[in-house]
Amino acid sequence: MIQIYNISKIPRRRNVMKLTVLVVLFMTVSILGFAGSGYADCSNFTAYCYANAGNGSYLGNASCPCCYKWYDLSCEFCGGDASPANHCNGDYSACQGNCWGCSTKLDGYQPACWDNNGNCYGAGCSGSSIGRKKSSDSKR
Repeated sequence: MIQIYNISKIPRRRNVMKLTVLVVLFMTVSILGFAGSGYADCSNFTAYCYANAGNGSYLGNASCPCCYKWYDLSCEFCGGDASPANHCNGDYSACQGNCWGCSTKLDGYQPACWDNNGNCYGAGCSGSSIGRKKSSDSKR
């Protein structure tokens, strides 16, 4: 038995398949591009750098990149909770490896301050997505 194919329908089916694949590919790239860029983009954190484990003089600011964490649906330091102190210590030689990175200037207000181990001190530690790790004793 000989089967006769309608040759005019074969290219149409291939075109529909190609179009379907292109649409699915476009949608996948669009969704991943949207979710991975502007929507989930976290701005850099500005750390205010203080010498002598947060008890010394203000030295300046350091920029700490933040990354979106899908499992928490929040922004966190890309380099871990020690990131503010590490960036301060890297940017200012006067730190001598002992600076803390704080969320604001220490003008009578107790912000969140992070040490080299990623421990957070101060009133600003509770309830924040960035730096939830808290020390049991408050050094500030």
